[in-house]
Amino acid sequence: MGVAGKCELCLRQRDLRRSHFLPAGLYRRMLRPVFHTTETVRQTSRQTRDYLLCGACEERFAKGGE
Repeated sequence: MGVAGKCELCLRQRDLRRSHFLPAGLYRRMLRPVFHTTETVRQTSRQTRDYLLCGACEERFAKGGE
């Protein structure tokens, strides 16, 4: 389930999926990823995600590789 919005890749109004900003393989190679907000800065191994791409564009990355 996603939210309605404009896909950042195809630029169409679609149902958006929660997308990773960086590929999973890159997170595994990073020694100390840092997460920060206006309130805190901390190290984390969790991937940064947001509603960014539609299902069709997410599928293009899944099949073609990140």
